[in-house]
Amino acid sequence: MTNPKIPILSHLKIENCIFFDGQKCDFTRAPRPFHIISEIKRGRAVFTSPNKTITLKEGDVFFIPMGETYRSEWSGGEVVYCTSVFFAFETGKDPTSEKNYSLERLDGELGEKLSALLGELSSSKEKNKFYGFRTLELFYSVCGELFQGITASDKSTNINAVQAALDYIDENFDTEISVKQLAEMCNFSESRFYHVFKEVTGMSPITYKHKVAISRAQLYLGSEHEYTVEEVSDKCGFSSSIYFRRIFKKITGKSPREYKKESIM
Repeated sequence: MTNPKIPILSHLKIENCIFFDGQKCDFTRAPRPFHIISEIKRGRAVFTSPNKTITLKEGDVFFIPMGETYRSEWSGGEVVYCTSVFFAFETGKDPTSEKNYSLERLDGELGEKLSALLGELSSSKEKNKFYGFRTLELFYSVCGELFQGITASDKSTNINAVQAALDYIDENFDTEISVKQLAEMCNFSESRFYHVFKEVTGMSPITYKHKVAISRAQLYLGSEHEYTVEEVSDKCGFSSSIYFRRIFKKITGKSPREYKKESIM
């Protein structure tokens, strides 16, 4: 019997995200490296993902899953804003990794609880007690209800065939990894492994490794610590900051500096 994954946070951040009337944000080439719970505090927004479009008004609470790509457009006044919490779990300690989630507006009792959570997190941050036990207790409790209450589907059963490789890449994205090494972990020939891996993930092992590294780079660039591009490049295992910039731009459509300056939503 497989032991259940106990969630351990690797990233937790609360922000008031400010936009201007008519502002558009495009993350169609930049999968979110974290989950987002957000509440519209002023104005309106339209979010469009590959699978759906949702229209949000003041007071609406919504969820953006890790890995989601989308466009958003903001309106309803000179300045509009939302309160958002951004969070991710450590590799191997993420119970959400086994499901596919989608962009979703959260109504009813769940929406009310998430709104209260955002208020508590904002208050804790203002009091410099963001990581207090009470805050984390509330966060985990509401997250448990969130991931049980929203629409989800199981990931492809074929993923089990390459799960060892996926886990290894997720945990060692900052080191050199060969296809031969990954194939041996999964008891495949190199050619068969490459075929199955691409069938499951939609990309080659090297591209997957780059995406994992860039997702981690996005977390570093969006953190409160002022990492330089060179520091982020080194932390994510790139041979040079020039190569890092090229891969970052290829995957996200933005340079690291552009990504850091732009709105997180």
